[in-house]
Amino acid sequence: MKNNLIRILRYTGFILIMGLIISAAISDDIIAQKKSKKKKKKKSSVGRWELNVGFRTMYDDNILKNSDKYLDRFANREDEGRFHIETEDDIIIQQSLGITYSNRFFGSLKTEFSADADFKLYAHNPVKNFYIYSFGVRQYVSKKIHLNFAYTHIPEFYVRHFRDEEWVNLVGYTEEAFQPYEFAKDDYGFYMHHSIFSRTSYRVYLSFMKYFHNEHFTEYDCDNYHIGAKIYQKITNEIKIDLAYDFIYSKGTRVSKEPRIMGNTIVDPTNDEHIVSLGVGYRMPKIAGKKNSISVTAKYYRRFYTTDIYHELDPLHAGRYDYNYRVFLNYDIDLIKGVSTTFFYNWLLRESSTSVEENKEAITEEKDYRQNIFGIKLGYKFKL
Repeated sequence: MKNNLIRILRYTGFILIMGLIISAAISDDIIAQKKSKKKKKKKSSVGRWELNVGFRTMYDDNILKNSDKYLDRFANREDEGRFHIETEDDIIIQQSLGITYSNRFFGSLKTEFSADADFKLYAHNPVKNFYIYSFGVRQYVSKKIHLNFAYTHIPEFYVRHFRDEEWVNLVGYTEEAFQPYEFAKDDYGFYMHHSIFSRTSYRVYLSFMKYFHNEHFTEYDCDNYHIGAKIYQKITNEIKIDLAYDFIYSKGTRVSKEPRIMGNTIVDPTNDEHIVSLGVGYRMPKIAGKKNSISVTAKYYRRFYTTDIYHELDPLHAGRYDYNYRVFLNYDIDLIKGVSTTFFYNWLLRESSTSVEENKEAITEEKDYRQNIFGIKLGYKFKL
């Protein structure tokens, strides 16, 4: 039943996207025919290069997303071997570099190739440093429709240290039983963006994400299937909104192939996740001749773990569900010509529970967390 539902969702999403692409292309052709009498200037076929440089510095008050239970234990220097950080908070420096090449290989339709690299460095806790690389191709298929294909890779991302049950069997509940929980990630994404009217557009997207965990926690390896849609609406010249819905199906690959039995437990992280987001942006009156705007986005996540494994064998996932809340506040101002400046604040909260009554308190103590992040971002764009 579960597999049939997932197949239906995949096929429905594919059919929906293809239908939207075809209908959008047809509508654009009709509009183009109505305007065929108007003369148009021929677009230049000369390629254009663009270099994007970004710098962001921020403060994060809970870099490991620890619950209150573990924040207290860290403050009291308990659980020797669990914490491999110097501070629970940190100042983070993020640098990004991107290059874009665009040209018109298909008549007047623009094609764009991009490559980006992001480096996130932690001032006091280098164990959290990580890198992101991405490559993309964007192709316009009409004046109002473009398609985008992208690949993103994270070679290594450290979450935190957990007890490895196999090591517990060997060395007991000692410092050595704590091992790093890390993963690498491949993300293959596609979206179609269609500007229906001058003030209205939408985007539909699909992606496939594959997670590879380190040798101590390969039982968490998973394949994620993501489908979503987003609508953009300009209310006035100053106010715009966007509304989005996403569905993610995460399948634990070890469970379907060779379940990893650790002592008396089996881990199955398979889950369904629903995400709803709403964003509002307001372009404010100029300040000393400088353009500025403010925007806020609120997101609500609801995740259900769907394992059939009995809760005594998989207490962390059986019957569990998570509520995640996110609020992102941005203030943008053009302080210097050619430099985009953003001041931002992010608020994150997760509340977890389970339908298994005897596990409720343990799940809450393990998985609930709060996080506050604020900082400033600068962006430079150079046309070569």
